[in-house]
Amino acid sequence: YYGEWSYYGQCTASCGGGTQTRTRTCTAPSYGGAPCHGPATESVPCNTDVYCPVDGYYGEWSYYGQCTASCGGGTQTRTRTCTAPSYGGAPCHGPATESVPCNTDVYCPVDGYYGEWSYYGECSVSCGGGTKNR
Repeated sequence: YYGEWSYYGQCTASCGGGTQTRTRTCTAPSYGGAPCHGPATESVPCNTDVYCPVDGYYGEWSYYGQCTASCGGGTQTRTRTCTAPSYGGAPCHGPATESVPCNTDVYCPVDGYYGEWSYYGECSVSCGGGTKNR
């Protein structure tokens, strides 16, 4: 004959569904008695309605965008999208954007220009219509 069922043991999973098992002991028959009939263990599902945490994760990096400057150095940026965590999972780790320098070896054109006028110099002759230069 079987003894009493034990208490159900701990669930095999804390989330996403597991099983709990209980047992009972068969006392061996004696003097021609019949053996125990039926199972010695019994299992039931548990934690089937508890969702496991899902951590956030990033998708693939985009291509780098256009340089912010055509000369003199600028930056190019690329991005990636975070799929949000669920059921208490951890957030995405790391940056969602990344920038690199670009066009740092391309010099920008510089137009020529005049400085301020200097003062007039001495007259080229002391009389009779000379010129002053500056």
